Amino acid sequence: MCVLPPMTNPRRSLAKVAECIAALGERAPTEFVLYTKEFVDELCHPDNDPPQRKAMMIVEKPRALAIPWMNAMLAAMAEMIAERAGIPVPDWANEPERFLPEPLVFGYSPQSQAMAIELTPPAFARRNLFCGQITLYTNRWEIVRQRRSTG
Repeated sequence: MCVLPPMTNPRRSLAKVAECIAALGERAPTEFVLYTKEFVDELCHPDNDPPQRKAMMIVEKPRALAIPWMNAMLAAMAEMIAERAGIPVPDWANEPERFLPEPLVFGYSPQSQAMAIELTPPAFARRNLFCGQITLYTNRWEIVRQRRSTG
């Protein structure tokens, strides 16, 4: 079992997420969301606000995963993070294996699929990954920010 680093560990990265997912084998698809959610929690920690810290979290190339949509998802996340932080998108995020050859639309009903297509951010849509609104943000750390600003 892969143990994730503590939440304040600045070495937490998309490469580490891929390493942990690869170790899960058949459980990878069900656990992928949990590992990426933990990554987003770390990404949003106030200690990781500086662009240099965000760059450290996305610069290392994640290993290729057996499930293509996961590779596209990690690359889209890196692109979105880079664009928000005003830093260069890592080269690995634009490699051909980080794009799906055919569209993959999340959702069970035609209505939810239409909504997913409409709300998917450009970094995901250009990789043919239509998963709906992705924010890559959590307000989990807002109380820490408030205490630091008033402290």
